[in-house]
Parts: sequence; structure tokens; C-alpha cells
Amino acid sequence: MIKKEIKVGSFKQSEAKDYSDILDRELAREFLYTNTDKTEIKFGDTYQLDLISGTTTGCDVEFLTFNALNSFRYGGGFRIPNRKEHYWSGSNLREGKNGKWRNDYQFWSVDYIQLFDDRTKLLFYKSDIIKQYVKNVIHINTPGWDEKNKYFIKLPYNECKDIVKLYIRNEYGKWEKAEIN
Repeated sequence: MIKKEIKVGSFKQSEAKDYSDILDRELAREFLYTNTDKTEIKFGDTYQLDLISGTTTGCDVEFLTFNALNSFRYGGGFRIPNRKEHYWSGSNLREGKNGKWRNDYQFWSVDYIQLFDDRTKLLFYKSDIIKQYVKNVIHINTPGWDEKNKYFIKLPYNECKDIVKLYIRNEYGKWEKAEIN
């Protein structure tokens, strides 16, 4: 079900296509090593899952150029681009520019990290919570993006603020858990 439009600021699509996420992947991998039970984490392909740990687990990473917590709080929900829904949908097929093809992530457990505030903060989503809300899709008027990229999975803020975890990078480079209010 598609819900109401709200406006947010972010990269434009042309900027995102040229963006290198290597630093984001490195920070996320470091976070996962020190804050989860994942011990072997490798980089995925450029346009696939960002981090892979084992044969059916991984993590996707996103860098946000806006104040994520304020935007999500006042917008009523945490948001994940719907173009990534194949990681959590459980569907055996996924759609793309050239039609449908096999979804290699159908049986995977894929966590999600959003880095923001100049990469000093991150939100960590476990795969199970995203799977619960993967069909809760909203449309957001995001100037500079094509229509397909204006859809987001929305996790209700008040219901999920104790499940989605916030971490802040301290002056020594360590990630410390913080409260979401």
C-alpha cells in the first residue's frame, strides 16, 4: 500500500551514480566486527549486496546526507529505499530495468546500516524487523530522482525506535550505543 508524499533532502540521482561507497563499507564492516557476532566479512560486488558474511548473511550500507533521526522522527518512520526490497521480500524473482530475474537473496538474512551526520552516527537494522515491514511502502517527493527511486519501505517510528539501534562514533573511533527518542 502506498501512503502520502513528504519532501526530504538528499543526494540527487546523478550524484549518487558517481558516489564511491568504499569508506561507508569499511566503516560498516568495522562496526559489524566489533558490535555483532560476524567474524568474516568481505565486500560484495559494486551493484550488489555491500557486505557478505558467510553463505547467506550480509549487510547493505547507505550514506545519508540529511539529518536522519530528525527526518525519520518527524516523518513518522524509518525509511529504506524500496529498490533494496529484494533483500527482505522472500520473493524468488526481482524486477529491474530489463525485466524479471532470479532473486539470489531470497533466503538470506540481510541487515542494514544507514550512516549519517558526517558518518559519526549510524542506524542498525536487523533483517527480521525489515522483513516485517517490507510491504509498507510510501512515496516521497525527492527532487532529482526518477519515479522508481521515490519509493521507500517505512518502519513506523514509535513501534521500531526501540528495535532499530543508534550508534555514535566516539573521539577514539569506537561505536557506542545511544538512545533513540
